[in-house]
Amino acid sequence: MGFSELSIELTDDQKAMRDATEKFCTDVWRPAAIELDKLHDPQDVIEEGSILWDVLRKSYELGYHHMNIPKEVGGMGLDGLTSALIREQMGWAAADLAVGLAASCMPFLFTPLSPDPEVRDLTRKFCEDTEAKMIGCWAITEPEHGSDWSCLDMEYSKDPKSVPSVRAVLDGEEYVVNGQKSSWVSNGTIATHALLFLCLDPSAGMFGCGIAAIPLSYQGIY
Repeated sequence: MGFSELSIELTDDQKAMRDATEKFCTDVWRPAAIELDKLHDPQDVIEEGSILWDVLRKSYELGYHHMNIPKEVGGMGLDGLTSALIREQMGWAAADLAVGLAASCMPFLFTPLSPDPEVRDLTRKFCEDTEAKMIGCWAITEPEHGSDWSCLDMEYSKDPKSVPSVRAVLDGEEYVVNGQKSSWVSNGTIATHALLFLCLDPSAGMFGCGIAAIPLSYQGIY
């Protein structure tokens, strides 16, 4: 399809959502981001009573946290263009908050794929959350590895040295996970759940990797 065939005409619903997001981000996100940027101690950003939590709760109340989750599992299921219009406004208002909100849904995009009903139900609970009690993070980067190890089309994709250090080893009917992710994982300090990228079979390089949605309240997680 050539550029001359593309239609960029927006529907009334898309315009309304874009404009509503612009107003919300102008009134709520941008002032909060400016206030948070003035804090000298990063710990103050996530302390109880921080304006960050007010922003997250208001964003969850409007359903922005599950806008890309399919309707079949409780989300808004927005199309790509509408989602892009919304994220454009969020990125303008506060790129840091936009990244955090996008990362918050990562584990719950994948939990519907689980054969375990309890795990699948996490997505529904996340979509119903209006108080920002469930926050996800994308745990991919490690002290020794960047996010490039997930690129399966590279020359080193099958090199055992390219796999993540976090390993999952099957022990009976359960996997034992060990390893460390980087301290700068987005939402890592406030997340309740992680989409964890890990290695299952080092000999297969990146093709021996997998993912797991893990509640960070589990014993042994630090």
